[in-house]
Amino acid sequence: RHTRCSRDWSSDVCSSDLLNQGNVGSGKQKAAELFMQCRQVSTAMHYFHLTTSSYSAHKASNEFYLEIVELADNFAETFIGRYGKFEAMPNVKIQPVNDGLTIVVNFLQWIDSNRYSITDDSEIQNIIDEISGLCSSTIYKLRELK
Repeated sequence: RHTRCSRDWSSDVCSSDLLNQGNVGSGKQKAAELFMQCRQVSTAMHYFHLTTSSYSAHKASNEFYLEIVELADNFAETFIGRYGKFEAMPNVKIQPVNDGLTIVVNFLQWIDSNRYSITDDSEIQNIIDEISGLCSSTIYKLRELK
């Protein structure tokens, strides 16, 4: 909607214009799944953190499980702000392994396979980038730092 105001064009924007921008399709369910994947991976990495005998793995997993919770919360709040509440929380289970590297690699592979079925909104994709970045950094620490 545009109105002519002296010499300038200005847009009248209502709140409904700000919602549902971009492509979400069936992305609400995938978004809820990403949120639950983050929560499950956090728990698995917390367990790994408590059981590893490697100090560097202990520190890397500690950083991961603390940061992933904040990123998951930011993702969920941003997505819900844009598209509304998740319709249902899926029952997500990750493979039960006590190897932090495998946990994070599998999670990053899930993200890479599913991120674009959530939405194409850049603000949400940027948060997914932060989650992926945390995974990649943690993979580096677990794989290369002994």
